[in-house]
Amino acid sequence: MALGNPNIAEAGRDTRFQPGECRNPGGRPKGLAKRIRELTDDGETLIQQALTVLRDGDASLRDRAEARHWLTDHGFGKAVVTQEINLSATMTDWIRELAPFLDPTKKDELARYLSNIEVEYGRS
Repeated sequence: MALGNPNIAEAGRDTRFQPGECRNPGGRPKGLAKRIRELTDDGETLIQQALTVLRDGDASLRDRAEARHWLTDHGFGKAVVTQEINLSATMTDWIRELAPFLDPTKKDELARYLSNIEVEYGRS
């Protein structure tokens, strides 16, 4: 017994994208960013609104935090988060965990590879 619709390959064929066809021919309206800058006095209106919310003691803590977040992201750029990763240790552990699932004829090759990693990176 076959599952599914045997005609599924043909379903919707007339409405699929054709080569060179764009489904959003107008794209983003030209000059949208320019228009927004014009309407907000080059963003000054947006900044003043965020500052008003931030300084408003009656505004909710959530709204004030959102205003602070918006100002810092747009004023200073989003913070870069870095994290050091010991890739050699991570890879070695990962390979050891996968070892039982690997081709048994390759176990000697894997052992040599792990040994080389441990020697190169000083891990035992």
